[in-house]
Amino acid sequence: MRMGSRVWTTALMMLLGVTSMQCSKGDSASPDGELPSGVDLSTAQKVEIQDSAGQVVLSGTFEDHKAKLAGTGANAKAEGSVDLEIEKKGNAVKQEVEANVEELAASTSYKIVIDGKEVATFTTDDKGKREMKYTRSDGS
Repeated sequence: MRMGSRVWTTALMMLLGVTSMQCSKGDSASPDGELPSGVDLSTAQKVEIQDSAGQVVLSGTFEDHKAKLAGTGANAKAEGSVDLEIEKKGNAVKQEVEANVEELAASTSYKIVIDGKEVATFTTDDKGKREMKYTRSDGS
């Protein structure tokens, strides 16, 4: 009888003394973080992915709250997409940014900038990819 991968993972974690394990960032059920206050995605026009030096590595323009990202300069092979969702119920507003990137530098930090305002930071995986979601709910 074979042990399941969860059992092996748990056993390995116990052996190595690991007390917690981070779940996949692509899990659509749980956001990666919260958008900063004052962000209004309803009028968003441009999105950029910038490296830690502020250099644009991916950019795109929103059309119907969706943007396809294209690489720039040395990152010409990089690509991705950003989708915005805005839900309004009475005075309550929920905003969400879903993004995915690939072909960026592995294990490197980047920031998402929408219309010149930084809205999130993230780190790529060991293959230069990342899927993420950031949300904010305001009002009652």
